[in-house]
Amino acid sequence: MKTRSLVFRGPGRVEIEDQDVAQLGPRDLLIKTQVNGICAFELHAFTGELKIDWFPLVMGHEAVGIVADTGKEVREFKAGDKVSTLGFSNYRDFYTIDQSQAAKIPQDEIHFHHWLGEPPACAVNAIHLLEQHNVGHRATILGCGFMRLLLVQLGVKRGMDILAYDLNPERLELARQFGARIETPEPNSQDIVIECSGSEKGIASAEELTRNGGVLCLFAHHLPNRLCNTGLWHMKGLDVLNATPAASRDWTRDFQEAVQYIHEGTFNLKPLITHSFPADKPQQALEFITRNRPKSYIKGVFTFDPQVKIDHGSEAA
Repeated sequence: MKTRSLVFRGPGRVEIEDQDVAQLGPRDLLIKTQVNGICAFELHAFTGELKIDWFPLVMGHEAVGIVADTGKEVREFKAGDKVSTLGFSNYRDFYTIDQSQAAKIPQDEIHFHHWLGEPPACAVNAIHLLEQHNVGHRATILGCGFMRLLLVQLGVKRGMDILAYDLNPERLELARQFGARIETPEPNSQDIVIECSGSEKGIASAEELTRNGGVLCLFAHHLPNRLCNTGLWHMKGLDVLNATPAASRDWTRDFQEAVQYIHEGTFNLKPLITHSFPADKPQQALEFITRNRPKSYIKGVFTFDPQVKIDHGSEAA
């Protein structure tokens, strides 16, 4: 069986190619993709800011779709089930995953983009890691993009006193609606500072705002060769936490918990998915995001099924 795949050939170049679908194992699911999120990881690979030595490759790791077939040992899923999934290399019309990497979503759901499970799982992992440190509940989030606003939603739900800071007033208003306080934090005042801007300036601000003995959490994806003041980290006794999936004690559990939070309404992705792009025009989509991104952009998705319903006003490419 062949499937349309979005193949990254190198910086600035992505093409469509028919490739073989991986063989279905006994515990696997064959998924027909409906939507797939566009992450900063893919954008940095496209611009060349992230140095990758293994081109060509198929990227994509935020897919939502419909079960097309199941392995012979699968009991919890059946063909036709709508699911959010983990996995990598799934910018494809069809892909296979282990059943543990799927979670059911409502079967009457038509807005698949509300159910991206991997990004909320990153927020779940970060909050779990922070709670293990038990340093306090006052937290500042620097940068209010897509992932950061998910952190606000979950942090407030878990009882954290969240202060959000961003230069974009529309994003700050969303953070306020989700329960964050909007004010300029004082230096050396915060138990926890979560650096979400992905910038060198963001790291410098986080160093300054975190109190002595507090936690500086690096949540955003940072490119190599960032300059940071490790001397200040040492003198302030900062606990520096890298909140990535690699640090998770159980990434599959975090994902399943995240999808449950979407079911419960803790995570609300509807106002955060601002743009969609047809999967048959990946080059134009990534050029638009990396070169002409409007201020209104928060998060984009590829639509693999032209019939999928997207409830926002911005379709590009």
